[in-house]
Amino acid sequence: MRVAFMGTPAIAVPTLEKLYQQHDVVVVITKPDKPTGRNLKITQSEIKEFALLKKTPVIQPTSLKDNQQHKNELEALSLDVVVVVAYGLIIPRWLIDIPPFGCINLHGSLLPEYRGAAPIQRAIMEGKSTTGLTTMLIDEGMDTGDMLLEVEVRIEDDDNNGSLSKKMGQAGADLVIETLEALKKGSILAVPQDDKKATHAEMIDKAEMKIDWNKKAIEIGRQVRALAPKPGAYTYMDGRRVKIFEVEAIDGDNAGPGEVVEIDGELIIATGSGRLIILTLQPEGKKLMRGDEFIRGYQVKVGTAFQ
Repeated sequence: MRVAFMGTPAIAVPTLEKLYQQHDVVVVITKPDKPTGRNLKITQSEIKEFALLKKTPVIQPTSLKDNQQHKNELEALSLDVVVVVAYGLIIPRWLIDIPPFGCINLHGSLLPEYRGAAPIQRAIMEGKSTTGLTTMLIDEGMDTGDMLLEVEVRIEDDDNNGSLSKKMGQAGADLVIETLEALKKGSILAVPQDDKKATHAEMIDKAEMKIDWNKKAIEIGRQVRALAPKPGAYTYMDGRRVKIFEVEAIDGDNAGPGEVVEIDGELIIATGSGRLIILTLQPEGKKLMRGDEFIRGYQVKVGTAFQ
């Protein structure tokens, strides 16, 4: 098939790589380069970097709506299908109508569960033991199109957003290839979603990144895993912001939530119910470090409060 691929972050790369192996990727569409880091260095998306290695034309519109230039360019490519993985911008009706096999989106949940921008993070936050991926025909709604194929992915107890995204990226690549083969053979039936069963995975809000030590240890642990390695759950100690990336929930009698209750080579903090061993963390402006390194470097004592 002649394929246009639309995607931006690293989770989309495995699918693009497999498409190159089995189909003719004639154009890649990704979000514009953006400034990142302290120095605001202009950075290309992982998808653009991969496409340039393959010497594939890359389009980076700020918007596709009413974009006649790109409409003309894509219509001239005789596309069979458009594959979309975590692209990040709205797909307009005119693009949906161009390829005969439609625009196929790979979504990071078992639809209609977790429609929206953050299905992987929400599944971890809510303590799910399994999630999955769905290929669907894009319509003009938010992840509301007819479903094609799906695959389950197990969420392990130590999975964070990074590790689960990597697993799902690989599983999703296989699912997209399977979907395209079935479409080509005419052996697939698109199934409408049951809107009554739909749940939503809203984008992570800044307020959700701050740790509330009044919550249960297990809940904070899920929050930390859902936000690791990026953007990172955070708290404050002595007015200094500290990001926390890896914890272990344990039982224990509590002092005040957020208070350091034990130090014996390990940084242990009380919560609303249970305790957390802080395994890795990063003070603002410093490198990532282990809990014991933080204790030594910042003279943490029993009774020190995180807020």
